Amino acid sequence: MKKLVYTLLFFVSIFILESCGSEIEQETSKETPKEQKVTDNEVNTFEEEIKPIIEGVIRIDGFYATSTLIPHRDYGVGNLFDDNEDTYWSAMEGAGKDEGIMLYFDSYVHIEKILLKYPNLNNTGEIQQIAIYGDGKGFGGYSSDDIYVRDVLKSIFIKINDIDFKGNKNAICAISELQFIDSLGQQIPVQIPTIVNGEITATSTLKPNQAYNAANVFDSKKEISWAEGSKGKGENETLTINLDEEVTITELKIWNGFQRSSKHYQANARVKSFTFGQLGDVYEVKDQITPQIIKLKTPVKGKEFILKVIDVYGGDEYEDLVISEIKLYDNDGWICVRTPFEEEIKKKLISEIEDNIAMSNVIDRNLNYQNKKEKQTGKMESTHYYTKSMVLRSNHTFVLYESESEEWVDYTNVETDKDDPDYGYDNKETISEGNWELLEMNDGSAKVRIFGRRYSPTTDKELYKGDITSDNLKIFQDYLTITKNSIKGKRFIDEFTY
Repeated sequence: MKKLVYTLLFFVSIFILESCGSEIEQETSKETPKEQKVTDNEVNTFEEEIKPIIEGVIRIDGFYATSTLIPHRDYGVGNLFDDNEDTYWSAMEGAGKDEGIMLYFDSYVHIEKILLKYPNLNNTGEIQQIAIYGDGKGFGGYSSDDIYVRDVLKSIFIKINDIDFKGNKNAICAISELQFIDSLGQQIPVQIPTIVNGEITATSTLKPNQAYNAANVFDSKKEISWAEGSKGKGENETLTINLDEEVTITELKIWNGFQRSSKHYQANARVKSFTFGQLGDVYEVKDQITPQIIKLKTPVKGKEFILKVIDVYGGDEYEDLVISEIKLYDNDGWICVRTPFEEEIKKKLISEIEDNIAMSNVIDRNLNYQNKKEKQTGKMESTHYYTKSMVLRSNHTFVLYESESEEWVDYTNVETDKDDPDYGYDNKETISEGNWELLEMNDGSAKVRIFGRRYSPTTDKELYKGDITSDNLKIFQDYLTITKNSIKGKRFIDEFTY
């Protein structure tokens, strides 16, 4: 019921998300993702037009969790809105701290507070603090189940700041219900997209497959994308969607290009025109990073749908065509397609690393390191704090938060008891996020490659809205050596133990 603390939180996002350092090493292999060679051009800002506030109902057009226990159909985010406290969302076993849930609304809604409910299970950890971000703005940390927001928002990120697993490293982090309350104390009805099981295939995919698979266009994570892997700019590439049930599609919502950042967007090719359905109607797409709704000339009914790329906007650095997200719309609302891809790569990885102590100790676990040093120089006393928190997820995404802060007291000008000393505080945060791939495993160690974006957030919006606008963003990669108690990178990630 009360805010315990307004902490300076760093992130993504994401989910990520990333900063300082030397230029990226140049690699030109087609199998190397597009994180490698982009120059440090100024990042452009793209803002959506503010829409009228909708009262009375919250319509969610996209949602995801950074970690979900398998099988997803039993533990997905949709369970938070089913009015059944016996069902729940859960992160993977042992995952909790720094994981979270992202919700996108189709219109701006006034939210007075958020109410969370938790399942009564023997193997759940006790969530001790939640952080809330609305449209990228931090609302602080809460230890209560009642979280006061009192704002007009179009997106919410709920982040687990702290959880007590009570010594059980395989416990789960779970939430059974999430409710939004209006200014009159009434629960606001929530409409979530229709979840339809299905699959999606592409004529080609850039390697590594787990980072650029076609299924990424249905995961609601705009920073995770499909990228084609054939020669050329992507003309005539197709995406084939097969659903388990028949639907009638009247609109598409497309996040064009690589939306991990404005740099990624400009560096890679984007769709300019495409066909959808059996009639061969051609649709134009604007060259803009904001989502676009494409109204079909004729509704398309069926279980199988084919999107064929006709023309493209060329990338500044790469020919590879990228689409970040696609939403389908029928007469009843938006459709979320649940594919088996993420569960399959999780199961495959867990099986591969079962006998490797280094990888099994880190996958889906929060690894953190804290260091504190006190120093006195003349009449100045200072304390330096350094913290790192990293998660390598079984779905081949990662996030790393690094924070350096220093506070000092200077007594140089203090001559009498009535004189006050000078106080100072400085803080620097760096966030890295993206994808990772396993390169090799040996007895007791492993090597992985991480790649994505690395930056120092300078505004609240850069934390959880996903629109990174600061000009210190770097597109990066690093190679990590993992042992049973340490991680060390070659270029950007300093060694830390856990």
